[in-house]
Amino acid sequence: MKLSIASVSALLFSSAISAESCSQRSITVRAKVIVTNLAPMQGTSLTPVWVGIHDGTFDTYDRSKTVTVAMERLAEDGNNDLLIRDFANSEGTVWDGTVGTEPIAPGRTLVETLEFPYVPGKPLYISYASMVLPSNDFFCF
Repeated sequence: MKLSIASVSALLFSSAISAESCSQRSITVRAKVIVTNLAPMQGTSLTPVWVGIHDGTFDTYDRSKTVTVAMERLAEDGNNDLLIRDFANSEGTVWDGTVGTEPIAPGRTLVETLEFPYVPGKPLYISYASMVLPSNDFFCF
């Protein structure tokens, strides 16, 4: 999903995978997460962006369901502590973290490098969430 106010991308890099490593053995993958606030100057900022890598079973939000308490906290006050807890208590999670330590102003880019185990051939998904500042409980995912 490309947002008009933020761009989050993950580039996954790994060394060449031999036929032997394509079994159920995991390899270490290095990824770079790049967060750019694309809002115009004097526009909206973003709270530090929570990022989670998982097997597809974790959801930050379902349109047809009531928002979780964790997403409500993020939308209302920018606090991602409950989202981090929910992710840690879910199955199929691989890595999560927060990009940034303070509001991300328009035009600013932050880069976070991470490493995580990966089993070749198994799909991975990336989820991310942040509060738009200032807003009336608006979040992006």
